[in-house]
Amino acid sequence: MLRRTPLARGDSTLERRTPLRKRNPERLARLRVAQFDDTGEEGNYYDHITSLACLVTGRSPVDPAHVLGDRSTGAGPEGMAPLSREVHDDFDDGLLDDAHFQKRHGVSRADIRAWAVQHRAEWDAEHAEAVA
Repeated sequence: MLRRTPLARGDSTLERRTPLRKRNPERLARLRVAQFDDTGEEGNYYDHITSLACLVTGRSPVDPAHVLGDRSTGAGPEGMAPLSREVHDDFDDGLLDDAHFQKRHGVSRADIRAWAVQHRAEWDAEHAEAVA
């Protein structure tokens, strides 16, 4: 029989030996602008995408999903699409190949990417006219 040392019970709490690393708010703001076009101003593309319903399920709220490239490679806001959390997870997961993704959700990843490219071009054209 294997002998085990009993767990010590008590009111002891885990204490951190090293302090948490401080976040650089300026760096985080720059990253947010680069990845989401979220300047904090009203009417930016990030706010626009989050105001839409999911392309697949039609539900809100949505997560702005980077569907062109991947966030870790610095994909910008031009490749965002509104997806529900479940669809966003399946899109990014890599566990579902394209055929299984399409079977589960009724739309292909390529269709979602095409929507993102077309919608951003339309949004840019519409807002270029408003600025001019």
